Amino acid sequence: MMQDHSHDDTIIVRGGTLVTETALLRADLRIQGERIVGIEQDASTHAADRTIDATGLLVLPGGVDAHVHARDPDEPLIEGFHTATMAAAAGGITTIIEMPQAVPLAADGDSFRIRREAAVKNAVGDVAMYGAVVGGTTTPDDLAAMREAGAIAFKAFMVGGSAGMVPVSDSDIMRTLEALRDTGMIFTVHAENADLVAAGIRRMREAGQVEPLAHARSRPAPYEAEAVQRAIFLAEVTGGRLHIAHVSCQLALEFIQAAKTRGVNVTAETCPQYLVMDVSDLARKGGFARCAPPLRTRGDVEALWRGLADGSLDFVCSDHCGYTIASKEAGWNDIFAAPQGLSVIQHMLPVVYDNAIHVRGWSWPDIVRRTATAPARLFGLAPRKGALTIGADADIVLYDPNAEATVTREGLLTRQKWSAFEGRSYRGRVVRTIVRGHDVYENGTIVRGHDVYENGTIVAAAGSGRFLTPEYANAAGATA
Repeated sequence: MMQDHSHDDTIIVRGGTLVTETALLRADLRIQGERIVGIEQDASTHAADRTIDATGLLVLPGGVDAHVHARDPDEPLIEGFHTATMAAAAGGITTIIEMPQAVPLAADGDSFRIRREAAVKNAVGDVAMYGAVVGGTTTPDDLAAMREAGAIAFKAFMVGGSAGMVPVSDSDIMRTLEALRDTGMIFTVHAENADLVAAGIRRMREAGQVEPLAHARSRPAPYEAEAVQRAIFLAEVTGGRLHIAHVSCQLALEFIQAAKTRGVNVTAETCPQYLVMDVSDLARKGGFARCAPPLRTRGDVEALWRGLADGSLDFVCSDHCGYTIASKEAGWNDIFAAPQGLSVIQHMLPVVYDNAIHVRGWSWPDIVRRTATAPARLFGLAPRKGALTIGADADIVLYDPNAEATVTREGLLTRQKWSAFEGRSYRGRVVRTIVRGHDVYENGTIVRGHDVYENGTIVAAAGSGRFLTPEYANAAGATA
């Protein structure tokens, strides 16, 4: 059972500008216990145990990162629920949905419960978890057992490359979509054509091409788009609920747009690396920019922003992977020796916010909707998560939109001290992160100008997070 973290303190957040799904609102927030109980122009007439001064700051709903890889109880542990949720909180993320890529794999009820207990023991933010669908072995009974253990969605790979996650065949995908169809649960796929990717890597190696850009050449955009189109077809004929992970290219996006126009039950995500990085970063950063799908062209970057604007892409998530520095360094001699995945969770929201607001002229409600409200709604965590509304969990981020900073390794809270965004400057900074009325992250000093350093502190204990099951949104309290 989850420990009870409830409390009855009354907190007033005063003087800030609230960002809702549709507007900016100059108002005060009243928090009672773990919930938002009031949004008022002036809450000073109410008694409070504590008042938080948000003058000059934005008050944002906590981000919901729906694609995070934590690995405990893996040994040796390269990332875990404790450090992943610490870094998330420092970046304004209050809820993560963890993807299976650990030992045990969380591919049946028993292994799922083992990993769930690791989350319960270690997380400082709230956590939901995917169950794994393994090619050729996962049965409808396994799906039901993981659902009973608390899985919020299910994930499979259509391509190899992730330990234990044997790629699924077309028949595996169809069987899973059919098994989940009447539950309304999401089946997410990593969509790349396994045969074409394997042939592409083999072609590069045989030609002696192991430099960073060989990674992008080995699995070009059509290899991703073909798998996306095939998965969409299987969802269309079964009526199942399909979600496409980490869309990286315009061609895949076009298939998703067409499917949505036809009424197919498909949604899709993209990631900050595909919104602010391109193939030139792969050439420059080597293994530290190796991810799957790979970074694409600047034209693809611009297409993804358009897709995010028109709703073809539903939300942004990190796909955070915390590999060791040594393993990533191996990519300089042979890019295929570096593991695929990027460490980005701590700076995802500030970097994406900066690009959306200051480069592209988006409104704050537009980008907050795509980093908090939309993923919470899609995974059934709304109205408790993802929005500043009465009755919602008091997941709140105080944000200084004018502070300036540069991503450095100093101050990173991930277990592995590197970031794919290292060296990138951005405007905006998380000042305080609150999860269900509890302070989790505080940044005591904001230095204006370019000389700003990571100096925030986690003030919550491991295990203070809550495990979120599919029933959480409608529950009076935590589900256990």
